[in-house]
Amino acid sequence: MALPTIDNFFTLTGAPEMRFSPSGKGVCSFNVAANKPKRENGQVVKDERGYPVNDKTLFLNCVAFGQLGDEIAEQAGRGSSVRLVGDLETQQWEDKNTGEKRSKVQLVVDFARVIPRRNQGQGNSQGGGFAQGGYSGQEHAPKGGWGQNPADDPWASSNGPAQGGFSDTPPF
Repeated sequence: MALPTIDNFFTLTGAPEMRFSPSGKGVCSFNVAANKPKRENGQVVKDERGYPVNDKTLFLNCVAFGQLGDEIAEQAGRGSSVRLVGDLETQQWEDKNTGEKRSKVQLVVDFARVIPRRNQGQGNSQGGGFAQGGYSGQEHAPKGGWGQNPADDPWASSNGPAQGGFSDTPPF
């Protein structure tokens, strides 16, 4: 049973685990957490420093396939901030030991982008894009949204590092 599509920012709670199907296709499994801000009278409650106060934390199992799964496993780790877009799906199975029916909800990831920390990326040759590296194409883009075409990315440029130049200044 398919549930709604999710597009949100999350934090990885552990290192992604990579395995392979019998056909050799990569399958990356990982878990994430997202904080829900506390609200009073429709307004987000903030602490004395101006940061939102967390009301609840959502933990979610995720799975990504193929090249996207390979890149997540290679470039993300525990504590990484990621933007994920995908569909929530319910899996059902029968427990082999007890015979009881079990189920879980997981996010099947269609798009992922690791958000580099400010102190990361010093050795990064491409800057910006997927997981500290260059944006690798439409196969990671959300359905019908931003990022579908790398040419639409205002940070992408023909004078990138592969062409011998790079500027931290946005092109607008």
